[in-house]
Amino acid sequence: MKGDFYFSYLHNPYRQTKISGAAGREFDMFTYNDGVYSLFNRANWVDQIFGTLETRTELFNGFYINIEGSFLERRPLIGYEFSAFTDTVVPNNEPLDFETNQALLGTLSFHYTPFQKYVREPHRKVVLGSKWPQFSFYIEHGFKNLLKSDVDFTYLAMSVRQDVKVRSLGTSTYKIKGGKFINTNTITYTDEKIFPRGDRFFFSSPMWSFQLQDTTLLARDLYFELHYLHHFNGALINNIPFLKKTGITFSAGGGALYIKEYNYFYKEAFAGVVRSFRIQRQRFRLGYYFVIGDSNFGKAVPALKFSFSMYSIREKKWGF
Repeated sequence: MKGDFYFSYLHNPYRQTKISGAAGREFDMFTYNDGVYSLFNRANWVDQIFGTLETRTELFNGFYINIEGSFLERRPLIGYEFSAFTDTVVPNNEPLDFETNQALLGTLSFHYTPFQKYVREPHRKVVLGSKWPQFSFYIEHGFKNLLKSDVDFTYLAMSVRQDVKVRSLGTSTYKIKGGKFINTNTITYTDEKIFPRGDRFFFSSPMWSFQLQDTTLLARDLYFELHYLHHFNGALINNIPFLKKTGITFSAGGGALYIKEYNYFYKEAFAGVVRSFRIQRQRFRLGYYFVIGDSNFGKAVPALKFSFSMYSIREKKWGF
């Protein structure tokens, strides 16, 4: 049996103080954004029992603190029976065999947006945004031997992210992030910092992955990553009468990655056309992109890829 539950309680609407938690048992993936291939690869899946408890509050305007504790028990898929369908997609499709392990993890993060504008209503605070980016600091630690936890590591990361409206030329989103492990005494594959390879045909979220990276890499030492995406929202194509009626818009961007322990430097650029459509109340966006990229280990083969994303009604924004 698999299942989980989630709860969330907003304690103070003025300070956005929230307490949330979740628990259950589910199948989870070791590596996300590792191409469509990873969805069918049994070695990328784990049987997981989990429980988490998190609290978040605003200490002063624009400055938030998150504290989270979680317990995980990861088990291999040995003993399960599988359909033969995916054997035609992934050769030698065997689940990863490893010893069952437990992990007690604690995370602390700070997020600060300078000069955040807001409106104070009678029963809540409404955030209006800022012209400044959001600066974030994140630390995660594995507590060995507590509740029979098997892990002992410490991971640090910092990031800068912002959504910018470029007048009549559309909207831009960028993210700069860096991090490293300062302690890796005992660490499992699930807790590693993983940069997955790109899929052959599918264009994944450019804010979280790289499209033409041909090998999945792990980073324990210092790394830096840069992501940029701009949606012109019709600013270019609207001047062409025929294309304006199609509802097609233009997007472009790029990214870069540096991993110190491999002396690895990768960069890419992409451009494409996207079109939004609606099925009942849900909005979707299809795209078709041309991607080029290279690294100091060799030039990647340019590729044409398609994308698919959904509009979040709750968060009022697209996936990318």
